[in-house]
Amino acid sequence: MPRRNIFPRLKGELENRIHQLSPGDMLPGENALAAEFGVSRPTLRRALAELEQEGVIGRRNGVGTVVRAVPGAIRREIPFVCGSIDFFSLAMEHFCRRAVELNYFPMVIPLTGGTVAQERLMAGILERRPAGIVIYPDPEHPGLTAFRELEQSGIPTLYLVRLPEGVRDASLLEFGNAAALSRIVQELYRRGCRRFALYGDDVHPAAAAEREAGFRLGMKRCRLTVRPEFCCLPEASREQRDAFCELFRNREERPDAVCCMNDQSAANFLTELRRRGISSDGLAISGVDNLPLLRLLPEAVLTADLRQPEFGRKAAEMIVSRIENPALEFQHVKFRARFLSSNSLAGTFPA
Repeated sequence: MPRRNIFPRLKGELENRIHQLSPGDMLPGENALAAEFGVSRPTLRRALAELEQEGVIGRRNGVGTVVRAVPGAIRREIPFVCGSIDFFSLAMEHFCRRAVELNYFPMVIPLTGGTVAQERLMAGILERRPAGIVIYPDPEHPGLTAFRELEQSGIPTLYLVRLPEGVRDASLLEFGNAAALSRIVQELYRRGCRRFALYGDDVHPAAAAEREAGFRLGMKRCRLTVRPEFCCLPEASREQRDAFCELFRNREERPDAVCCMNDQSAANFLTELRRRGISSDGLAISGVDNLPLLRLLPEAVLTADLRQPEFGRKAAEMIVSRIENPALEFQHVKFRARFLSSNSLAGTFPA
């Protein structure tokens, strides 16, 4: 993270103090405030001068600095606008904690409803002119006009996972979905697997495409050929899904590793095998996301922990960097996964 500008931090701390006071209350003297916040008196005076210009405080000769008005709106707010509250719950929690530590006011706003509802919601956020915005666009509505309006507004913005349609110049923090699948293939190859299958159901098309690309990259790096009959993608028909599952009856010819596009797909695949009376013994199964669901399965599943707490903290740090360093170039950061076994919950190979 680039070095933070001390002035925005100081002004935010002063605003925090003022929000705890009432009009007419006095602030401590300059020497005391400078010592408390660890800044020089010139820097402190600059922050106080801006607050005075904004009508928040006033100076009384021979008396000191008095609070004139406590703003009703919080100007240092950073909304986390999210199209998938359930999935990002941990990331949002740690984003909020880190934003508070960095002296900003976080809020979580669900991005729900149809196109019209989401456009109106985004318009309302833009009207507030927050200090910055973090957005995970709803995958079902990736082309909102509001995203292009946000790009033109000058409000510092950080997108999560992928950029929305029509937006090119913006900071992006994403999970390494493709890299996770690629490295899972390579690890299972190291453990002796040679016949790999890919399975996915109920996976968003954009995520599915990223994870399929990662699987194919891993296969290429292991110098293995992707067999079409060993791939069951989310768009597969019921008949194709049946034929894929029946491949596992023959222990001699079936795949020895099944890379699932997410943990829910892994659970669904194992459930389908049990329903058909097909044993999963000897199969290496992997997923992605590290859902608590895996703890309920009797089989061990290798999964990619996307490290949501660290992801949330990184998002807070990136957006604050953009707010406090306007000349900072757009950043594109891929977050690397950590790999776990659902049975042991211990790391299986380095992140």
